[in-house]
Amino acid sequence: MTAEAERLRQIFRSDWARQPHLVEDALGKQMLALLMQLEAACTAADNLAEAVEEAFPEHPDAEIILTFPGLGTQLGARVLAEIGDDRQRFADARGLKAYAGARPSPGRPARSPVLRDAG
Repeated sequence: MTAEAERLRQIFRSDWARQPHLVEDALGKQMLALLMQLEAACTAADNLAEAVEEAFPEHPDAEIILTFPGLGTQLGARVLAEIGDDRQRFADARGLKAYAGARPSPGRPARSPVLRDAG
């Protein structure tokens, strides 16, 4: 072992490189609490994904949305949530394309920026 490695080994094993026992215990408990929050968030996300897998195929527009290339159940449900299922929201397919940013809004010149909904 080189002298430098031995010096670092001594530094990292010395008492002053550590926190007091109560602080280390508190940090450990804080870490466990954060891990429990992460576990709860992961469980909630899994439960939501299962609910989407069960509910989305029952929607009347699911069959149409699932024909879009690259859209499965999860992404299809997100698309439906974003655009909604009100068939009167867009006058025609061009209106939906404009909302998606695929072309300029109807009545706007091609070179003007598309204004998007903030919400």
